[in-house]
This record gives sequence, structure tokens and C-alpha cells, in this order.
Amino acid sequence: MTKEESVEGKIRNWLLRHGLPFELKVGRQIQEAGWSVSHATYFTDVRTKKVRELDIRATPKPRNRGFPSFWLSLAIQCKQSGGKPWVVFSSASEIFESRFPSAFVSGKVASELLFEYDVRTKSHLSVVDVGKKRGHGIVRVKFGQERPDRVDAAYNALRSASAAAAALAIEEDKRARDDGLEAVGLFFPVVVTNGPIYTFALDPSGEEHLTEVEEACVLTPEPTTASGRAIVNVVTPNALKAFLARAEGDAEKYNFELSENRSAVLEAVGHRLSQKGFPV
Repeated sequence: MTKEESVEGKIRNWLLRHGLPFELKVGRQIQEAGWSVSHATYFTDVRTKKVRELDIRATPKPRNRGFPSFWLSLAIQCKQSGGKPWVVFSSASEIFESRFPSAFVSGKVASELLFEYDVRTKSHLSVVDVGKKRGHGIVRVKFGQERPDRVDAAYNALRSASAAAAALAIEEDKRARDDGLEAVGLFFPVVVTNGPIYTFALDPSGEEHLTEVEEACVLTPEPTTASGRAIVNVVTPNALKAFLARAEGDAEKYNFELSENRSAVLEAVGHRLSQKGFPV
């Protein structure tokens, strides 16, 4: 082995350990689905005040001419599991969680716009629809004599994605306060992991069920939302294409409904924001 080959091998091993090839592959998969992708954008964590990196920011490309007035983006963190399973602890959704997803979205303007969409359509976007069951905790399982993580890697990935979405939403609030509600973004946190992912739940009789899944949604602590929690979608690469298709459908329905009723939407949202001390 030459010196150059040895150096190249060390570089490749370092890249693999830090998950960079995985991030690039996820980004390409998202681009191939017709989304715009930005790698390695930076944000200031609202909770810690530290500058952190977001792996991927993805936005569906508009099918028609012009940029939509009401659009959505995904704040995506990519995390290799290292072959270690992620287990989501799942239980029945509370009524508030299933009826008011806007309370789990960061950003005052975005939350009010999503609430307006829900009221008008009497439905929810799929990316924030927790369904009958949702995760309330997540861990990365280590076996044998492996040292436990100081901070659980799976939980930390979800917190990082949630913090990124929150930071982007707060920037959007500032822009809306300065420029008005001419074009407003909605940001959703997502974690892509190469799995495997399992859900662990009890059925009504108390029997335990451990089930392998390709995606799950987990409620994660997030101080910037009305509920103090955010809905984070956890997805494997195998399920990513279908997830993106649903999210793109969400984007189209969201923009169409609010744009078709633009004047009434902006009046209602502006009124509620003013009542909450946030004039736009």
C-alpha cells in the first residue's frame, strides 16, 4: 500500500464515521424527487444560543410558474445508526395532539397560518398528522458491553432537527414583521436514519408489541411551540420517496387553499397575531 492510498483510506474512513457520504446520498435522493436542496446551512439554536449546522434544507420545486405565497420546507438531519436499532416508544394520541397540530409548529406566523388551513379544510397536513398513535420517546439501542451515549444519539438528532426548524421559523417571523405576509414559509423537522427503526407499544390488554417500521413521528421537547413540543418525522431512506411525495402534496394543498382565499386568510391571521401582540 502506498502512502497516498493509506491517506486516502484514512480519509474515507473518517468520512464514513462522520456520516458525510450518507448525507450526500440522502440529498441526492431528495433532489431526484424534484426538490431543491441546500446542504450545510447554519442556524442559531434558540435554546443554547450556539451556532449549529443543519444537514439539509429541502423545499419542493413549484410545478407552476412563480414562487408560491405559502410554502413549506423540511429541516433534515441525517444520522447513521451504525447498525444499532432506534426504538420509538409509542402510545395512543391525545385529542389535543391530533386536533391541533398547529400547536406543535414553531413560528408565530406559521402556526397561525397552519391553524387557518386546518379550520378551512377541516383536515391536517400529513407531515403533522400524528394519527392514532405517536411516539413520545426514542432511544438508540446498544448491545453487550458498549458504552452508553452521554446524550442518546437518536434523541439528539431529533432535538437538532427541531431546533433547526424553530430557528428558521423565528427568522421567518422577523421577516414577516418587517415585510408583511406576502410570502411565508412553514418549516418541519425531519430525521433520516439508515435504521432499523422499531416501535414499542402496549395494546389495550397490556401486551407488548415490538414492530419494525420505515417511519415514525415522535413528539420532541421544543420550547418555541405553543405546546412545548414539536412533531418530528423519523424516516429511513427506503421510505423517503413516499414521504417526500406526501409532503409535496401537502405543499400544493396548503398553498392552493390559502392563496385562493388570500385576503380573508391574511385578515384573520393578522387579527389573531395582533391580539397576541405580534402585529404584521
